[in-house]
Amino acid sequence: MKFEVGQGRRDIWRGVYNLDGSILRICVDRKTDAPPTLRPGPGSDAVLYTFARNEHQTAEASSEPFGLFFGTMDEWDRFGSHAKSFLKLLASAESIRLMVLETWLFVDYLVRALLMGGLGLERVDNEDLELRSALLPRGLADCIRLLQKLRDVNEDLPEEPEAGLHGPGRLWRHFREFDASLIERISAAEKSYREKYHLGPKPRPSTQPLYRSVPAGWLDVVRGIDNNWVKSAERLNDARNFAAH
Repeated sequence: MKFEVGQGRRDIWRGVYNLDGSILRICVDRKTDAPPTLRPGPGSDAVLYTFARNEHQTAEASSEPFGLFFGTMDEWDRFGSHAKSFLKLLASAESIRLMVLETWLFVDYLVRALLMGGLGLERVDNEDLELRSALLPRGLADCIRLLQKLRDVNEDLPEEPEAGLHGPGRLWRHFREFDASLIERISAAEKSYREKYHLGPKPRPSTQPLYRSVPAGWLDVVRGIDNNWVKSAERLNDARNFAAH
C-alpha cells in the first residue's frame, strides 16, 4: 500500500490479504520489508483491516433462506416457510424498530430449534408441552451460551458405537425358557457381527458422558456459530431490548 506523506514522498507498507466470500482482510506493516501475517502478535506494528461487502438480499433474490439448520425434511419445510416470511417482511418493512424485532424473533427461533435438535427434545415436544419456552433458557444470550457449551462438550467426545440388542425383560426371559442356550448363541452372534463390521465394543453404561449425545450432523451446523456470529447476535440482542422498550 502506497501513501502520499507530503513533499513528493511516499510510504510503502507491505502486507498480505485474504478474500473469504464477502469478507476482505488486509494486514500491512510499515516498519518491515517482510510481509506480516493476518494475525499480528503482541507488540506488532502491523495493522489489520477488515472489510465486508454490503449485500442487500430480498426474499425474491434468495434461493435458500439460511444454512444454519438441522432437522428432518418436514422441519426444513416449516423452517423455510418461516424464513421466507421473515425475508418478505424485512423487504417491505419501513420501520427500523420492526426490522430489529422481527430479526431478533427469527434468530431466537433458530437458536432454540438448534438446541431442541441437539438435546433430542423435538421428538417429545408438542403444542401442549411447549418445551422451547418451558425448558430452555428465557433469554437469547443464555440460549446461545448453552448452545456453545453443548457443542464444546460434545466436540471432545467420540461418537457412540452402535448399541447392543434391546428388548423388555419378558422377551429375554421367554428366550431362556424357550431354549436355555439361546441367549448365549445370540450373544456370540452379536459379538461376531460387531467384529465383522468393526463396530467396537458395546457402549458400557455409565453416569458420565463417555460418548457424544448429539448427532454428527448437528455438530457440523453449530460449528458455524463462531465468535463473530455471537458478537453480532449480542449486538442484535441489545438492539432488540432497546427497540422493545
